[in-house]
Parts: sequence; C-alpha cells; structure tokens
Amino acid sequence: KYTDLEYNQKRKQFRESHGLGSEEIVFIHTGKMPEDKETELLLKAFLKVKDERARLYIAGTTNPDFQLIIESYIKRDKRIIFLGWQNQANLADIMCGSDVMIQPGSLSQVFIDAICCRLPLILDDTPQAEYLLSFNNGLKNFREEQLILNSINDLLDDDKRSYMKANAIEAS
Repeated sequence: KYTDLEYNQKRKQFRESHGLGSEEIVFIHTGKMPEDKETELLLKAFLKVKDERARLYIAGTTNPDFQLIIESYIKRDKRIIFLGWQNQANLADIMCGSDVMIQPGSLSQVFIDAICCRLPLILDDTPQAEYLLSFNNGLKNFREEQLILNSINDLLDDDKRSYMKANAIEAS
C-alpha cells in the first residue's frame, strides 16, 4: 500500500513517460501469455471499444508465436501497447499509472498488488474473485468476449471507475 504522495509520484511518472494525459483510461493486463490468461479474448474485445480514451497496456512474458498475435492486434489498434516482461517494482509503477486491472483469465498474486495500487479489477467469475471484489472494487465476468467488452465499457464511466477506485483504497 502506498501513501498518497508515493502513489501520485508513481502515477505521474508513468503517465508522463508514456505520453498519457489525465483523460486517457489505462487498462492493465499482466501475466505469462497465452497460458490461461485469456489475452487474445481480451484483445478481441478491446478492438471493439469505441472510446478513444481507452488504452490497453500488456505486461508479461510470451512465446514467439503468441508475440506475433499480440503484434497483429497492435497493428490494428494503436491504443494497445505491449510492455514485455516487467520486474515487480516496474509492475507496481505501471499499476499506479493505470486505471483498471483487467484479468479475464486465471488467477494471479498480482490482483492483491493491483488493489494496493488503488485499481478497480475486472476478473473471471471465481470464488477468489468473489472475495477480492467483495468491497465493490471491480467487476466479475465470464470468459466471453461480449462480457469483457461490457465490463470495459462499464469502467470507462468516470463516476463508476472513481467509486470502485475509492473502494479499492478501502480494501487495501
């Protein structure tokens, strides 16, 4: 958990270094891909997001074949950014600079870190997600493209996202 000063410094540094203003809404997705992270399903859904403020940052490792798949989506939508593998400290900075953690696939320890970085979560509907989201700090969905798209669109709403962010702060 970060103090307001630490959080604001990390957030400002990340956003400035990536040319992001306050109006862009950054969704962060992490992990070993593809495995069971449902990254391609997320990419398919994200291509249908019409709101130009939305950005999808992907941090993690992948195999060469899946790297080509990610690159094909990046070519189709400049709002998708692949950061590659990040150490724990960099990942925390990225999360502080982001607005929503979106993980439609398998569980990860990074969910706890995301809550500590004040992020609302979009998670697969599992018993663990039920607990992690029990503070009204995110949304559950099933592994379906349209439901992922709906969740993204829901959290593009500034009021809803702010409400869930405040709840994430309380949860941490």
